[in-house]
Amino acid sequence: MTTSRSIRTGAVAIAILIALLTGCASDAGVTEGPIVVQAEDAEYSGEFVVNGDPDDGIAQPIPGAQGDMLYMLSEGEITFVFDVPVAGDYLIKVVYAVPTSYGGKKQDVYVNDELVGNLDFPATGEPAEWAEKWVGIFTLEPGEFTITIVKSWGYTWFDYASIELVE
Repeated sequence: MTTSRSIRTGAVAIAILIALLTGCASDAGVTEGPIVVQAEDAEYSGEFVVNGDPDDGIAQPIPGAQGDMLYMLSEGEITFVFDVPVAGDYLIKVVYAVPTSYGGKKQDVYVNDELVGNLDFPATGEPAEWAEKWVGIFTLEPGEFTITIVKSWGYTWFDYASIELVE
């Protein structure tokens, strides 16, 4: 029995090795968790304040920001550029904040230069807290991919955007 168990164990190990070498069981290029692009690392133009809260007169981020943040004033656009590792369906999210005293805002959101819509960014509290805006699930191919937010109502803070492969 010991010899046949050893043979079976060896055969399984060889089958796994062959599968990995031929790519049948490879996870190459697949990421664990979301791919994140920070707002301060995105391409942006127009009226933005980096890492600041113009209403309180001091450059202080909203608590819980991952790094710096961008505050979109009355004009501008921000483009998050991603390198998609593998083809698949991806959930797209944008992390933002809008104080309740400002009321919710609308912004034009584009995915690969195609308008998704004039999306609602509801108020997130007073003081403002970070919230996730789900843009949707999109089928993406490997390579460069962009999410662009163009000012419609403006006056919104952005922390980061992410894409995550959905199973």
